[in-house]
This record gives sequence, C-alpha cells and structure tokens, in this order.
Amino acid sequence: MLALLLAKPVFAHPAQSSTLSIDLLSDHAAFELHLPVDQLFIAAPEIFPKAHAAQNLDEALTIFSQFDSAAAADYLRQHIRLASVVGRDHASDELAWPMTVAGLQVAEHNGELQLVAQLNFENPAFANSSVGNLVLDYDVIAHRVINHITYASLRRDFALGVTPESTKLLPTLQHHNTHIEIDRTQASTLLGVYTVFVQGVHHILAGADHLLFLFCLLLTTPMVIKRGRWQSGPKRFTAIRQALLLVSAFTLGHTLTLIVAGLGWLTLPSAPVEVAIALTIALAAINLLKPVLKKYLYCCAGVFGLIHGLAFANSLSLLGLNLSTKLLTLMAFTAGIELVQAAIVMAVLPCLIVLGSRHFRCYRQFAAVTGGLALVAAVSWGLQRLQLPSFNSSGIIDAVAQQSPFLVVALWVLTLATVIGRRKVCASQ
Repeated sequence: MLALLLAKPVFAHPAQSSTLSIDLLSDHAAFELHLPVDQLFIAAPEIFPKAHAAQNLDEALTIFSQFDSAAAADYLRQHIRLASVVGRDHASDELAWPMTVAGLQVAEHNGELQLVAQLNFENPAFANSSVGNLVLDYDVIAHRVINHITYASLRRDFALGVTPESTKLLPTLQHHNTHIEIDRTQASTLLGVYTVFVQGVHHILAGADHLLFLFCLLLTTPMVIKRGRWQSGPKRFTAIRQALLLVSAFTLGHTLTLIVAGLGWLTLPSAPVEVAIALTIALAAINLLKPVLKKYLYCCAGVFGLIHGLAFANSLSLLGLNLSTKLLTLMAFTAGIELVQAAIVMAVLPCLIVLGSRHFRCYRQFAAVTGGLALVAAVSWGLQRLQLPSFNSSGIIDAVAQQSPFLVVALWVLTLATVIGRRKVCASQ
C-alpha cells in the first residue's frame, strides 16, 4: 500500500508493460530492458531506498535516479535466466549463461520514468551459427505485479536472418508465462548472408537519392562537351565506355568506404553524411544543366561514391559480429547493391544511348529538365537534413521512386516509338 501511495503522485498514468530486446551476437547475448519505475518500485522497493512522493516528473526523475545499482543488479540476476539447450529430447540439458550488468540508468520516456538496463550474457563457447535453442526464464516485476506484461523481441541474430529492420516478436512474458524458448534450429551462416544480400537490394531500391544520383550520371554518357555546352555526339561504344567508367568509379568509391566504415575503421555521424549526399546530387544535377565538372567527372563520381558508401554503411548493422562474419556481411550487402545498380544500368543505358544520338534533338532538353528537377529535390533534401525550413518534396520524390519500374517501361516505350518514328521519316524521304 505504501508503494502505491508513493507511486501514484509521480505518474498520472502508470505504465503497465516493459520491453525486452535481445541481440544474439558472435560471443554473447545482449539484453536491453525498459522497466517502468513505478511498477518496479512495487516489485522491488529495495532498489529505491530514497523514494518518496514527488510533485512533478522532473522531481521524480531526480528522486528515482538515486537508486541502489547493486540491489538492482542482484534483483535482475535473481529474476532473469538465459540458457542454451544441450542435447536432444529427453536427454537434453540446459547450460546457463552468466549474466553481467553493463549499464543501469533511470530515464524519462513519453512522460514516464523507466529503468533502462543493459545486460550481457556471456558464453565463451558461443559461435552464433552453431548455438541451438535458447530458453529464457523471466519474471521481472511480474512475480509481484500479476497484471504486468513484458513485450519481448529478438532484435539481432545473424544466423537466423534477424536484423533491427526485421525484428522477430517473441511470446509475451506475464505472471503465468515466465518461460519462453527461442527456436534456432534453422540458424545458419548462409541464411544470414542471404538476409543481408536482400537488405542490400532493398536499400538501393528504396533509396530515391541514390537512384536519382545514378540516373544523373548516366544521362551525361550520350553527350559530349562542345564550346562549354552539352551536345549529342559520341558513338554508341564511346557512350558505353563512358558509362562503364562512371559506374565503375562510383562503385569503387562506395565499396571502399562501405568496407572501411563497416569494419569500424571510420565512423562519422549520419547527419553530415546525408547532407553531403544531397550536395552530390545537386552537383550532378547542375552538371546536367551546364557541364561544370567537365573532364573531372570520373574523379568526381569516385569521390561522390565515397560519400554514398558511408550512407550504405550507416544502414548496415554489424554490431557484435566477428571479423569473418563482418566480411561475409559486407560482401553480401555489396553484392545486393551492385546487382540492382547493374540492372538499372542495363535497363536504362540502351534507351539513353538511342535517345541521345544525333538524330534525336530533344535529348539535351530532356537531360536539362531532369537536372532541374533533381536540383530541386537535392535542395529540398539538404534543407530537411539540416533541419531548416524547406518545401516538403520528399513524399512526391519517394512516390515517384516507387514507380521506377513503370518509369523504365515508359522510357523503353518512348525509345521504341522514337526509333519507329525516325524510320518512317527516313522511309518517306
């Protein structure tokens, strides 16, 4: 009763649930718990020896931040147990994983106080792909507060193909259900590699900024610079060679930084990287309006690729993987990106070469209009990523990017119609 009286003034709407996120890494398992302080105080008042009624959330945060970390660690050890299943059927046994507390902190989240706990469960013999089923016994808070619910999820498990983008929900932990089993019978390195490969494919397909930049590069290949302006000109093989050089330079650049950043040798905040990507698109767009990059276009493609590779690395989670698994992951992710990039080049380049030949005079205007639209998009992205006021074009751009397969089909229809029309004109002459 005393606990209820103390907790009531602190929270107008006491939280009734906790969350548990599990990362199965190369040599240990990491748990992240978010425990509502009011419920935890009822279940284990010894953790908060200085607790008393507070008039507002700020005062409550100060009071409950003075918790007994040793008592909290002991309480968590008593109420959480992770073990691996050894053997099969009736002969199976359980091998417990020793727990260590990596961090404890009281923090405010959505108007409620939570104890955020970081726990590590060590197993020296842990090789992620060879670990079988795991069992979890967990009754934090629920052993005293019978209506308390903990929502558990598997957030990372390379061998099961689980990533933060594809979290796997686990059974809910409650007073009458404190034991769950994590099925890892399908775990394999191959499944992890395949999942990361698909993630690379989806990343490039969903990245409107990367697709737009690549398209801006390809648009320059059927043109040459004459008297400071773009003109239709090069022969087909010359245009193909230019496209291969541009795409190769871009690929080399983003692959290099993807590997370097993915292995942890280079770490940059995502915000400036995203702003720099918007800048690369703006420069590529301006170059379509007027060839400002000129003979340095190939070098610029490589430098711009370095920047885009940093963004690729930021989207790829390699937390807790050993070196060999990291390399496999980077190779699979890169393969997914390159497969889509190669498909885009093969689908678009023939049309651009035909439309950009000397017989069709509207190509320069088409490239200029595309460059203008790309410049507007780049400025919008840059302002948004700098958190400055801007016109909201992201929704429109993303919607257009989602229709990219239909746009490619439309480009082919336009190309075929143009070729047929040209042949009819030649035949009539």
